Amino acid sequence: MLNTDDGLDTQASVRRANLRRALQLVFRNPGTQTRAGIARATGLTAATASSLVAELIENRLVVEGEQAASTGANAPPP
Repeated sequence: MLNTDDGLDTQASVRRANLRRALQLVFRNPGTQTRAGIARATGLTAATASSLVAELIENRLVVEGEQAASTGANAPPP
């Protein structure tokens, strides 16, 4: 039988590890990292990367800079 407390501990430890990875990416490339870049570099979903960045901002570990130019499907034409 699965102990739900162990599942929560595992989920929390995975989140901490992902936060650490995101923070390391930001420190390795200060001022140039985007949420999309963090998602690509870590293999996480865009939603997860965005959630991690929001937590890092909330904890004052990083600050949000200016919005990067969009390069995706919804990017405005040059």
